[in-house]
Amino acid sequence: MRYLVLALLGLLLSAQTALANEPICWIETAKKTFGGVQIALSADAPMLQIQRANGKAEMILSASEENGIKAPGAITLRVNDKITGSDRPHAYCTVTVIRHDGKLALKLFVYFYPPGPPELEPYTREEVFIVN
Repeated sequence: MRYLVLALLGLLLSAQTALANEPICWIETAKKTFGGVQIALSADAPMLQIQRANGKAEMILSASEENGIKAPGAITLRVNDKITGSDRPHAYCTVTVIRHDGKLALKLFVYFYPPGPPELEPYTREEVFIVN
């Protein structure tokens, strides 16, 4: 729960391309590459589902593990590719590569539905980060 709260606070307080201060949706950094965006994932990222723009779906382990030590993974996404992940019940995060004002960008959507009485409102937040 603490990590989700930190991620949500990071999402609320950060509006810059450098995502490394507090990983949002497990993204450490994002940079433009030939044909897309390369995203470096934090070592604690869960298994992620990628929905490619061409319709293909993939499941990926976002981090590698060697000798019991987790290392961050990296994936390359193209425009309209989307990754979704969840590291706990009642919460998920979606990242979509988009064009925003003619520039490559990441659209991040965080959803959290707190367990408890049904009158509790879910928390959602959407942010767009331009990728340099």
